[in-house]
Amino acid sequence: MTTVVSFGSTLLTEIINALFDLVLVFVLSVYMLLYGQRIGAIVRRAMPAGDGTRDDDYPFLVQRAVSRYVGGQLLFSIVMGASAGLALYAFGVTGIFPDGRRYAIAFGAFYGVMELVPYVGPILGALPPVLVALFTDPIVALWVVLLFIVLQQLEGHVVAPQIFGHTLRINPLLVIFALLIGLQLYGVVGALVALPVAAVLRETAVYLNRHLVLEPWERSPGRLL
Repeated sequence: MTTVVSFGSTLLTEIINALFDLVLVFVLSVYMLLYGQRIGAIVRRAMPAGDGTRDDDYPFLVQRAVSRYVGGQLLFSIVMGASAGLALYAFGVTGIFPDGRRYAIAFGAFYGVMELVPYVGPILGALPPVLVALFTDPIVALWVVLLFIVLQQLEGHVVAPQIFGHTLRINPLLVIFALLIGLQLYGVVGALVALPVAAVLRETAVYLNRHLVLEPWERSPGRLL
């Protein structure tokens, strides 16, 4: 009982922190939209000049990279929500979790929406079917918990790296590292902004590589020892 209470308290704290972090990210996003043109003008002065087209305009490239992240996040949520719904439906058809067949669409949709919340989202998304299964039979609830553990492992090691690696044009291994580093350094906010930051860094490296020409190293006179 003590372990359950401790887990519940820790989960509640994480949820509250995640909500505060999401509000902070939302407020910052609004300010960035309001002052987007000013920020773009400052960035253009700081970066090497492009050729005048949108495809060679650094602020536009950054905006496009962030848009790709948003599209990737939506695709990721749809894939995970559909996967959860189909898995629960299969549990219902096989008789493991009878209510899974009846509420598969609702459970899958809720799980997909919760995937938009980093770190604690998958846990929150799994709560409704686990609670329903718990009222049915503790053994059934255990099977449902195991199902979502498998889904979350596939999510973190297969689905997320492949989807975001494709949409952001980043190596899937770098996607995993970016998420881990962001989570360890800044918690939920770090996990939320890790991939957009990685996408922006990629565009920055490509843009600078296109417009900066480094002088070759000059060898000093004399013999090499």
